Amino acid sequence: MLLNHDPLSFDQPQKSAAQGRVVVIQPDGSRTSVIAEEPASIQRVRHVLDCRNVELIQLPPHRSRNVQLLVDEEGGIKDLEFNPIASDFAGRFIVGIAVLLIGKACFQDTPD
Repeated sequence: MLLNHDPLSFDQPQKSAAQGRVVVIQPDGSRTSVIAEEPASIQRVRHVLDCRNVELIQLPPHRSRNVQLLVDEEGGIKDLEFNPIASDFAGRFIVGIAVLLIGKACFQDTPD
């Protein structure tokens, strides 16, 4: 199912290339976006996802430059709701809340 939603086009444009953005994509399609001046912390991502283990989703090559998509690693086990926007963006089945890190908000190293 392709919905042609692009979370990268959501909200206001970045004010400068030195900034990043964190976009939280809910299963119901609602999104929240905030400007980030520094990389996100794994603790905050865990809090937003309400989980212990975060999975860094491998994105298609045309989406992967300066963008990271994070989800609850155990979302399938927890029977979380299908997330059509995150699934369309990732090119694979995603459940639960998804956190999209863009630009300066991206992790410098892979999360634990």
